Amino acid sequence: MRLSIIIVSWNVCDDLVQCLQSIKRYPPAFLYEIVVVDNHSSDDTANRIISEFPDVRLIVNAENLGFAAANNIGIQEAKGEYLLILNPDTLVLPHSIDLLIRFMDSHPDVGICGPQVLNSDRTIQSSARMYPTFQSIFYRFTIFKYLGLFRRHFYLWTMRDFDHNSMRDVEQLTGAALMTRSYLVKKLHGFDTQFFIYYEEVDLCKRVSMAGYRVVFYPEPQIIHSGGRSAKQVPAKVKLIMLTSLIFYLRKYYSGRINQLLIFLFKVGVFTRQIAELLIYGIATLLSLTDSFRRGKNYSRFISCFEFLTKYYIGLLFK
Repeated sequence: MRLSIIIVSWNVCDDLVQCLQSIKRYPPAFLYEIVVVDNHSSDDTANRIISEFPDVRLIVNAENLGFAAANNIGIQEAKGEYLLILNPDTLVLPHSIDLLIRFMDSHPDVGICGPQVLNSDRTIQSSARMYPTFQSIFYRFTIFKYLGLFRRHFYLWTMRDFDHNSMRDVEQLTGAALMTRSYLVKKLHGFDTQFFIYYEEVDLCKRVSMAGYRVVFYPEPQIIHSGGRSAKQVPAKVKLIMLTSLIFYLRKYYSGRINQLLIFLFKVGVFTRQIAELLIYGIATLLSLTDSFRRGKNYSRFISCFEFLTKYYIGLLFK
Protein backbone atom coordinates (compact mmCIF):
# COMPACT_ATOMS: atom_id res chain seq x y z
CA MET A 1 0.00 0.00 0.00
CA ARG A 2 1.40 3.38 -0.98
CA LEU A 3 -0.34 5.73 1.45
CA SER A 4 -2.00 5.90 4.84
CA ILE A 5 -3.95 9.09 5.59
CA ILE A 6 -4.12 9.64 9.35
CA ILE A 7 -6.65 12.06 10.82
CA VAL A 8 -7.02 12.77 14.54
CA SER A 9 -10.39 14.17 15.55
CA TRP A 10 -11.92 15.67 18.66
CA ASN A 11 -15.47 17.10 18.61
CA VAL A 12 -15.29 18.38 15.04
CA CYS A 13 -17.64 15.91 13.40
CA ASP A 14 -18.89 18.18 10.59
CA ASP A 15 -15.36 19.25 9.66
CA LEU A 16 -14.17 15.65 9.67
CA VAL A 17 -17.02 14.54 7.41
CA GLN A 18 -16.22 17.32 4.93
CA CYS A 19 -12.54 16.39 5.02
CA LEU A 20 -13.31 12.75 4.26
CA GLN A 21 -15.70 13.77 1.50
CA SER A 22 -12.96 15.86 -0.10
CA ILE A 23 -10.59 12.87 -0.07
CA LYS A 24 -13.27 10.71 -1.67
CA ARG A 25 -13.94 13.45 -4.21
CA TYR A 26 -10.25 13.76 -5.16
CA PRO A 27 -8.72 10.41 -4.21
CA PRO A 28 -5.08 9.58 -4.89
CA ALA A 29 -4.34 7.41 -7.89
CA PHE A 30 -2.38 5.08 -5.62
CA LEU A 31 -3.65 2.40 -3.27
CA TYR A 32 -4.44 4.10 0.03
CA GLU A 33 -6.23 3.80 3.35
CA ILE A 34 -7.75 6.31 5.76
CA VAL A 35 -7.25 5.89 9.50
CA VAL A 36 -9.32 8.13 11.76
CA VAL A 37 -8.33 8.24 15.43
CA ASP A 38 -11.07 9.85 17.51
CA ASN A 39 -10.02 11.31 20.85
CA HIS A 40 -13.17 10.40 22.77
CA SER A 41 -15.42 12.97 21.09
CA SER A 42 -18.72 13.75 22.77
CA ASP A 43 -20.43 14.55 19.47
CA ASP A 44 -21.68 12.04 16.89
CA THR A 45 -18.31 11.46 15.24
CA ALA A 46 -18.05 7.70 15.65
CA ASN A 47 -21.61 6.94 14.51
CA ARG A 48 -21.35 9.13 11.42
CA ILE A 49 -18.00 7.70 10.34
CA ILE A 50 -19.29 4.15 10.74
CA SER A 51 -22.48 4.85 8.80
CA GLU A 52 -21.18 7.22 6.09
CA PHE A 53 -17.61 5.96 5.58
CA PRO A 54 -17.59 2.20 6.21
CA ASP A 55 -14.22 1.78 4.47
CA VAL A 56 -12.48 4.17 6.89
CA ARG A 57 -10.56 2.50 9.71
CA LEU A 58 -11.93 4.10 12.86
CA ILE A 59 -10.12 3.93 16.20
CA VAL A 60 -12.00 5.41 19.16
CA ASN A 61 -9.89 6.25 22.21
CA ALA A 62 -11.38 5.84 25.69
CA GLU A 63 -10.09 9.33 26.58
CA ASN A 64 -8.59 12.37 24.92
CA LEU A 65 -4.94 11.35 24.58
CA GLY A 66 -3.90 14.49 22.75
CA PHE A 67 -2.81 15.07 19.16
CA ALA A 68 0.65 13.50 19.37
CA ALA A 69 -0.34 10.28 21.14
CA ALA A 70 -3.44 9.78 18.98
CA ASN A 71 -1.39 10.23 15.79
CA ASN A 72 1.07 7.65 17.08
CA ILE A 73 -1.78 5.15 17.41
CA GLY A 74 -2.68 5.79 13.77
CA ILE A 75 0.97 5.57 12.72
CA GLN A 76 1.38 2.17 14.37
CA GLU A 77 -1.74 0.89 12.62
CA ALA A 78 -0.79 2.37 9.23
CA LYS A 79 0.17 0.03 6.41
CA GLY A 80 1.22 2.61 3.83
CA GLU A 81 4.70 3.41 2.55
CA TYR A 82 3.91 7.08 3.07
CA LEU A 83 1.92 8.81 5.79
CA LEU A 84 -0.21 11.90 5.26
CA ILE A 85 -0.86 13.49 8.67
CA LEU A 86 -3.98 15.53 8.05
CA ASN A 87 -6.05 17.77 10.30
CA PRO A 88 -9.82 17.15 10.30
CA ASP A 89 -10.53 20.80 9.39
CA THR A 90 -8.80 20.49 6.03
CA LEU A 91 -10.09 19.98 2.50
CA VAL A 92 -8.09 18.14 -0.12
CA LEU A 93 -7.94 19.81 -3.54
CA PRO A 94 -7.54 18.07 -6.93
CA HIS A 95 -4.27 16.13 -7.46
CA SER A 96 -2.77 17.42 -4.19
CA ILE A 97 -2.14 14.00 -2.67
CA ASP A 98 -0.72 12.53 -5.90
CA LEU A 99 1.66 15.47 -6.25
CA LEU A 100 2.94 14.97 -2.71
CA ILE A 101 3.55 11.25 -3.26
CA ARG A 102 5.32 11.80 -6.57
CA PHE A 103 7.49 14.47 -4.99
CA MET A 104 8.53 12.09 -2.21
CA ASP A 105 9.18 9.34 -4.77
CA SER A 106 11.54 11.57 -6.74
CA HIS A 107 13.31 13.03 -3.68
CA PRO A 108 14.47 10.16 -1.45
CA ASP A 109 16.44 12.57 0.75
CA VAL A 110 13.23 14.37 1.82
CA GLY A 111 11.82 13.19 5.15
CA ILE A 112 8.83 15.52 5.32
CA CYS A 113 7.15 17.71 2.75
CA GLY A 114 4.16 20.00 3.09
CA PRO A 115 1.79 21.50 0.53
CA GLN A 116 0.71 25.09 0.11
CA VAL A 117 -1.95 25.68 2.74
CA LEU A 118 -4.88 27.95 1.95
CA ASN A 119 -7.42 29.70 4.14
CA SER A 120 -11.11 29.08 3.51
CA ASP A 121 -11.19 32.14 1.22
CA ARG A 122 -8.29 30.68 -0.82
CA THR A 123 -5.74 33.20 0.43
CA ILE A 124 -2.37 31.73 1.37
CA GLN A 125 -1.95 30.59 4.96
CA SER A 126 1.52 30.80 6.47
CA SER A 127 2.69 27.20 6.88
CA ALA A 128 6.48 27.36 7.18
CA ARG A 129 8.60 28.68 10.02
CA MET A 130 12.04 28.70 11.53
CA TYR A 131 12.61 27.03 14.88
CA PRO A 132 11.45 29.20 17.81
CA THR A 133 14.10 31.18 19.67
CA PHE A 134 13.90 32.94 23.03
CA GLN A 135 13.81 36.33 21.34
CA SER A 136 10.96 35.34 19.02
CA ILE A 137 8.78 33.83 21.74
CA PHE A 138 9.40 36.73 24.12
CA TYR A 139 7.93 38.98 21.44
CA ARG A 140 5.05 36.63 20.62
CA PHE A 141 3.84 35.75 24.11
CA THR A 142 5.06 38.37 26.60
CA ILE A 143 4.73 42.07 27.34
CA PHE A 144 7.74 42.65 25.07
CA LYS A 145 5.37 42.72 22.10
CA TYR A 146 3.87 45.99 23.32
CA LEU A 147 7.38 47.38 23.80
CA GLY A 148 8.43 46.39 20.28
CA LEU A 149 11.41 44.38 21.53
CA PHE A 150 12.60 41.44 19.38
CA ARG A 151 10.13 42.19 16.58
CA ARG A 152 12.77 41.34 13.99
CA HIS A 153 13.36 37.92 15.59
CA PHE A 154 9.62 37.23 15.54
CA TYR A 155 9.46 38.09 11.82
CA LEU A 156 12.39 35.75 11.18
CA TRP A 157 10.66 32.95 13.13
CA THR A 158 7.39 33.36 11.24
CA MET A 159 9.20 33.91 7.91
CA ARG A 160 7.26 37.04 7.02
CA ASP A 161 9.17 37.47 3.76
CA PHE A 162 8.75 33.85 2.64
CA ASP A 163 7.45 33.31 -0.88
CA HIS A 164 4.76 30.65 -0.51
CA ASN A 165 4.81 30.06 -4.26
CA SER A 166 8.40 28.79 -4.27
CA MET A 167 9.72 25.41 -3.22
CA ARG A 168 12.45 25.49 -0.60
CA ASP A 169 13.91 23.66 2.37
CA VAL A 170 12.54 24.93 5.68
CA GLU A 171 13.05 24.14 9.34
CA GLN A 172 9.45 23.36 10.21
CA LEU A 173 6.05 22.97 8.55
CA THR A 174 2.55 23.30 9.92
CA GLY A 175 1.04 20.10 11.27
CA ALA A 176 -2.18 20.63 9.30
CA ALA A 177 -0.85 18.57 6.38
CA LEU A 178 2.44 16.66 6.48
CA MET A 179 3.60 13.96 4.07
CA THR A 180 6.32 11.74 5.48
CA ARG A 181 7.84 8.27 5.18
CA SER A 182 6.34 5.56 7.34
CA TYR A 183 9.61 3.76 8.06
CA LEU A 184 11.32 7.02 9.06
CA VAL A 185 8.61 8.17 11.48
CA LYS A 186 8.37 4.71 13.03
CA LYS A 187 12.17 4.62 13.40
CA LEU A 188 11.92 7.95 15.26
CA HIS A 189 9.10 6.53 17.43
CA GLY A 190 6.53 8.91 16.00
CA PHE A 191 5.55 12.13 17.70
CA ASP A 192 6.88 12.88 21.18
CA THR A 193 3.86 12.28 23.43
CA GLN A 194 5.15 14.79 25.98
CA PHE A 195 3.51 17.29 23.62
CA PHE A 196 -0.23 16.96 24.19
CA ILE A 197 -0.86 19.31 21.28
CA TYR A 198 1.17 22.15 19.70
CA TYR A 199 4.88 22.08 18.84
CA GLU A 200 4.79 18.32 18.31
CA GLU A 201 5.23 18.91 14.57
CA VAL A 202 8.10 21.33 15.25
CA ASP A 203 9.80 18.64 17.30
CA LEU A 204 9.20 15.99 14.62
CA CYS A 205 10.59 18.22 11.86
CA LYS A 206 13.64 18.90 13.99
CA ARG A 207 14.26 15.22 14.68
CA VAL A 208 13.79 14.37 11.00
CA SER A 209 16.41 17.00 10.12
CA MET A 210 18.74 15.69 12.82
CA ALA A 211 18.38 12.23 11.24
CA GLY A 212 19.78 13.65 8.00
CA TYR A 213 16.61 14.21 5.97
CA ARG A 214 15.27 17.38 4.38
CA VAL A 215 12.06 19.17 5.32
CA VAL A 216 10.61 20.80 2.21
CA PHE A 217 7.78 23.21 1.46
CA TYR A 218 6.28 22.18 -1.88
CA PRO A 219 3.70 24.71 -3.16
CA GLU A 220 2.24 22.94 -6.20
CA PRO A 221 -0.24 20.78 -4.23
CA GLN A 222 -2.79 22.77 -2.23
CA ILE A 223 -4.92 21.99 0.81
CA ILE A 224 -7.50 24.23 2.50
CA HIS A 225 -7.21 24.55 6.27
CA SER A 226 -9.88 26.27 8.36
CA GLY A 227 -7.73 26.15 11.48
CA GLY A 228 -8.20 25.90 15.24
CA ARG A 229 -11.72 24.45 15.36
CA SER A 230 -10.94 22.10 18.26
CA ALA A 231 -8.84 24.69 20.05
CA LYS A 232 -11.60 27.32 19.99
CA GLN A 233 -13.74 25.10 22.20
CA VAL A 234 -11.60 25.79 25.30
CA PRO A 235 -9.47 28.90 24.57
CA ALA A 236 -8.00 29.52 28.03
CA LYS A 237 -7.03 25.89 28.58
CA VAL A 238 -5.61 25.70 25.07
CA LYS A 239 -3.43 28.72 25.86
CA LEU A 240 -2.00 26.80 28.82
CA ILE A 241 -1.42 23.68 26.71
CA MET A 242 0.30 25.71 23.98
CA LEU A 243 2.64 27.41 26.44
CA THR A 244 3.31 24.15 28.28
CA SER A 245 4.29 22.48 25.00
CA LEU A 246 6.50 25.42 24.07
CA ILE A 247 8.27 25.29 27.44
CA PHE A 248 8.81 21.54 27.06
CA TYR A 249 10.28 22.15 23.59
CA LEU A 250 12.66 24.76 25.01
CA ARG A 251 13.79 22.47 27.81
CA LYS A 252 14.30 19.62 25.34
CA TYR A 253 16.63 21.58 23.06
CA TYR A 254 18.01 24.40 25.25
CA SER A 255 19.83 23.15 28.33
CA GLY A 256 21.96 24.93 30.93
CA ARG A 257 21.34 27.40 33.73
CA ILE A 258 21.11 30.46 31.50
CA ASN A 259 18.37 28.87 29.42
CA GLN A 260 16.50 27.77 32.54
CA LEU A 261 16.62 31.37 33.74
CA LEU A 262 15.28 32.54 30.38
CA ILE A 263 12.40 30.06 30.66
CA PHE A 264 11.53 31.43 34.11
CA LEU A 265 11.65 35.00 32.78
CA PHE A 266 9.44 33.88 29.90
CA LYS A 267 6.79 32.68 32.37
CA VAL A 268 6.97 36.01 34.22
CA GLY A 269 6.62 37.82 30.89
CA VAL A 270 3.52 35.77 30.02
CA PHE A 271 1.96 36.70 33.37
CA THR A 272 2.72 40.39 32.87
CA ARG A 273 1.17 40.40 29.43
CA GLN A 274 -1.97 38.63 30.64
CA ILE A 275 -2.43 41.24 33.37
CA ALA A 276 -1.97 44.04 30.82
CA GLU A 277 -4.46 42.49 28.40
CA LEU A 278 -6.93 41.88 31.22
CA LEU A 279 -6.92 45.62 31.88
CA ILE A 280 -7.01 46.54 28.18
CA TYR A 281 -9.94 44.28 27.30
CA GLY A 282 -11.79 45.22 30.48
CA ILE A 283 -11.54 48.93 29.71
CA ALA A 284 -12.41 48.32 26.04
CA THR A 285 -15.53 46.43 27.10
CA LEU A 286 -16.66 49.32 29.33
CA LEU A 287 -15.98 51.91 26.61
CA SER A 288 -17.89 50.04 23.92
CA LEU A 289 -21.19 49.35 25.67
CA THR A 290 -23.12 50.76 22.71
CA ASP A 291 -21.47 48.37 20.26
CA SER A 292 -22.58 44.83 21.03
CA PHE A 293 -20.18 43.22 18.55
CA ARG A 294 -17.08 44.93 19.90
CA ARG A 295 -18.27 44.47 23.44
CA GLY A 296 -18.71 40.73 22.87
CA LYS A 297 -15.26 40.35 21.28
CA ASN A 298 -13.45 42.30 23.99
CA TYR A 299 -15.45 40.64 26.74
CA SER A 300 -14.59 37.13 25.49
CA ARG A 301 -10.91 38.06 25.45
CA PHE A 302 -11.23 39.51 28.94
CA ILE A 303 -12.80 36.28 30.19
CA SER A 304 -10.12 34.19 28.49
CA CYS A 305 -7.34 36.18 30.18
CA PHE A 306 -9.12 36.06 33.52
CA GLU A 307 -9.71 32.31 33.30
CA PHE A 308 -6.12 31.67 32.26
CA LEU A 309 -4.74 33.68 35.17
CA THR A 310 -7.09 32.29 37.82
CA LYS A 311 -7.32 28.64 36.73
CA TYR A 312 -4.15 27.77 34.87
CA TYR A 313 -1.26 30.17 35.35
CA ILE A 314 -0.11 28.80 38.72
CA GLY A 315 0.12 25.38 37.09
CA LEU A 316 2.23 26.82 34.29
CA LEU A 317 4.67 28.31 36.80
CA PHE A 318 5.50 24.88 38.15
CA LYS A 319 5.78 23.06 34.83
